[in-house]
Amino acid sequence: YETLKSKKTKLVSWVYSWDNLYQSNIIKSSDLIFVWSDYFKKIAKKIHNIDHNKIKTLGPVQLDYLKTKIRISKKKKNYILFACSYGSDFKSTGDNFIKDEIEFLKILSEILKNFNSDLLILVRPYPSANPKSYNELKKINNIKIEEYGNLIKRGNKSSEKIRFERRLESKINQIINASIVISFGSTFNIEASYLNKIVFHINYSPIKS
Repeated sequence: YETLKSKKTKLVSWVYSWDNLYQSNIIKSSDLIFVWSDYFKKIAKKIHNIDHNKIKTLGPVQLDYLKTKIRISKKKKNYILFACSYGSDFKSTGDNFIKDEIEFLKILSEILKNFNSDLLILVRPYPSANPKSYNELKKINNIKIEEYGNLIKRGNKSSEKIRFERRLESKINQIINASIVISFGSTFNIEASYLNKIVFHINYSPIKS
């Protein structure tokens, strides 16, 4: 950044996802900062104390793929799509909310067995979650783990591995063909809402003995 400043090179910070604003994933020293909307402009100013004139709206670029023309493959809606919001606790921080998701899915599975035995729960793993984290769920007959990409390194200097969507067309069809979409708070909820799906945004608190 100092080199760029010394050369008087303009620096732009592009806030790609809505949740980056609520963390420190924003370059405050940038000459311009691009966010989704006027509402996020206010958030950036309030949380990060950024000059209002430096913030420009670009629209929700993260969701632009939903505007593309694709071949919709409509099928019988016989599954609930659960989009996971948490990865595995690789660093042993104790914030292992993936366990809460798994517990919720087990409860939901039991409810559905009594309500509609033909209804499947399709679980979409969190991008950075270890596949082994879902081993418990793989044993339940009305739950299916739907993988969508191999785990590869996020970047050359990163040890974290993450799934990348193979085909965005498949992702859209997965949402469209779901009866409902459930999540603890994934951006997936926004995408599903954009496609006019019924979305359950779950605030789950496990009962502890």
